[in-house]
Amino acid sequence: MSSLPAEVAQHFPYGSVRPYQDRFAIAIFESLEAERHVCLEGPNGLGKTVAARAATLPIAKREGSLIL
Repeated sequence: MSSLPAEVAQHFPYGSVRPYQDRFAIAIFESLEAERHVCLEGPNGLGKTVAARAATLPIAKREGSLIL
């Protein structure tokens, strides 16, 4: 799982990423770090939710925020 930033990989619940999950997670993580918006789309079953969760948790924890 070396394609994910270490902070994101720590929160990724699986031992490997599916194709394009890493791109989703990196895009979300980098946009949050830069305080930018990001709009992504992908087919059912890609793993968008888990990629978004893994990308947002490190920043939310660092800032003391909650994800509901």
